[in-house]
Amino acid sequence: MCDGDVRRHARALLQTAEALPAADRPAEVAQLRRALIEAGEVDLAAYDDGLAAVDHPSQPGC
Repeated sequence: MCDGDVRRHARALLQTAEALPAADRPAEVAQLRRALIEAGEVDLAAYDDGLAAVDHPSQPGC
């Protein structure tokens, strides 16, 4: 699995976890969100506006 695959899976995991009611979300969701924001995979502005993760295209394939 290449880096682009890992990032796609991580974005999908984040979106799935954030669709859960807040009380049911694992505590690690915040860490995953921060890691994806720092990697440039999701848009921080989306969180400032209270929206779900905004996908950014991953790096070109493997």
